[in-house]
Amino acid sequence: MSSFLTIKQAAEILGVSTKTVRRWDQNGKISSIRTPGGHRRFKSNELLNNTTKASATIGYARINPNQSEEQLNQQVFKLQTYCQERGWNCEIINDCGSGVDYSSKGLIRLIKLICHHKLERLVLSHKDRLLTLGADLVFTLCEIFGVEVVIINSTDEVALEDDLTNDLQDIIQLFNTRVYGSRNSHNTHLVKQLQQITKSLSS
Repeated sequence: MSSFLTIKQAAEILGVSTKTVRRWDQNGKISSIRTPGGHRRFKSNELLNNTTKASATIGYARINPNQSEEQLNQQVFKLQTYCQERGWNCEIINDCGSGVDYSSKGLIRLIKLICHHKLERLVLSHKDRLLTLGADLVFTLCEIFGVEVVIINSTDEVALEDDLTNDLQDIIQLFNTRVYGSRNSHNTHLVKQLQQITKSLSS
């Protein structure tokens, strides 16, 4: 007997937002029943076997907060062109955040798609576009769930160095505020030294 899921649970399985689930239900792409209180409920087995799913190929594009929309568009164009040349139906996930931020919406959605068997192929312009630290963990998930990873390696090296410097600054900030705190004079001195090193890298 099939179990019934709330709209939030259905969205997690499908790897989309609850707004998208409502739209798909209204359009007849998926079916639901209504509780006496008028809430939607979805059969778990129907969702798991549903043919409506994410694109088989996802291109993931990310910029740091200090980068421009034009830089994001250039990255997206490279991904789209690469996929079109190979006849892949590609959807692009955009993110704007630090390379050490694991809570960005696009990254979370990507991981959900991988873990729910909704993805055949992941395309990146460069490995570090995914995460500066921790990308290998996501690649391991791709291997476990049978997702092919394609890295174009077309990222500008200068831009990549800038990203690494920005990510290092984020790590230092986390180190300062979350791990050791700033009250200890020895730790404060250590943080200042790290900040000076970061400035010298960016100069």
